[in-house]
Amino acid sequence: MSNERKRKPIIGILPSLEPSNKMTKVNYGYTNGIIKHGGIPMIFTFVEDEADIKQMVDMCDAFLFVGGVDVNPALYGEEKFNDTVDWSIERDALERPVVKMAMEQDKPIMGVCRGIQIINVSLGGTLYQDLPVQNTAPNAHVHSQTVGYPEGGHNINIVKGSLFEELFGVEKTYVNTYHHQSLKDIAPGFTVGAYGEDGIVEAIYMKDRPYVFAVQWHPELIREQHDCSDKVFEHFMKCAYEKMQDR
Repeated sequence: MSNERKRKPIIGILPSLEPSNKMTKVNYGYTNGIIKHGGIPMIFTFVEDEADIKQMVDMCDAFLFVGGVDVNPALYGEEKFNDTVDWSIERDALERPVVKMAMEQDKPIMGVCRGIQIINVSLGGTLYQDLPVQNTAPNAHVHSQTVGYPEGGHNINIVKGSLFEELFGVEKTYVNTYHHQSLKDIAPGFTVGAYGEDGIVEAIYMKDRPYVFAVQWHPELIREQHDCSDKVFEHFMKCAYEKMQDR
């Protein structure tokens, strides 16, 4: 009998960067979600050379883009909307090429909060830069809750026939919310999988690549309380393992 262990997929995590001291950060909810569902997290470092970035991409089986600061509006052809808009040069410079390389290599991608935004922008979409000002819906939610979950948060509507209806098996679910920006024009190839009740996009995916998807809420913070959020990680890791087996 062989004692060889089944290989686990390596998940490249694109981390946050603390602006004051340049400390790299990843919430343990991301790494624990990956480990629970059978993956090995590997945190990227902020290298600048494209060949170095590609070498890290080549090492990974799938990629998780985490939450954090805004995305530079120049990347989608806009000027800074107001003084609330603040981005990370280092994160934008690393994450955009990783999105494109991961797509070229046909590897799974998952985005969370800022992650959904940088994926959308990298592939041709745009953003609302300052959601509290630009969301003029009469029933607009507060998208930056000041209390914990479930005291804070809001419902999202799952699109019928979407990947997320297949994963969750529900028409509506209650999520947390901590974002300043949100998707405006959806990048080519993506389909919306969930909306907030105020019309804000809460999830996207590619129909022809259901292993490329992203959500606007923070499933890593509530996955132990919220079954749908844990299913996001479960689906991601299932895709990572299956695509790894295909290569």
